[in-house]
Amino acid sequence: MAVQYATIETVEEMYDLDFLLRFASLKGDSQHIDVDKFERNLLSSSGRIDSYISRRYNLPLSTVPDHLAEKCVDIAIYRMCSTANQLTEIIKNRYEDAIEHLEQIASGKSGLGISIDQNEVSANGKNADQTARASFFVAKLVRD
Repeated sequence: MAVQYATIETVEEMYDLDFLLRFASLKGDSQHIDVDKFERNLLSSSGRIDSYISRRYNLPLSTVPDHLAEKCVDIAIYRMCSTANQLTEIIKNRYEDAIEHLEQIASGKSGLGISIDQNEVSANGKNADQTARASFFVAKLVRD
């Protein structure tokens, strides 16, 4: 089971209620957020994040960086926009940016930006930052 990188409290810190009600209100009640639906989408989005970062890091992470929580929220909001009038350009761009960054983490072009302890080292015995430094060093030696 995935670690949930964001909670409804994270969402409320990032966005105001009026924005959230546009796509996350309870059916028949335009004044309250469907918290259960949001939590399910946050958990599903966390699983999607895991599918990317597990290529470079062992899970669960001992420290969750804030930017993963933000990406989790952005992915969940995108998933909750069920109609074209709910999906704004900003929501779409934030989703695409989140996925692009996760792809960069998975490929080793970017890291999580956190201190890595031994239980978070990837299967090859190195974390992404160590691998990138080693590749740079080898490339420099070959050119010199």
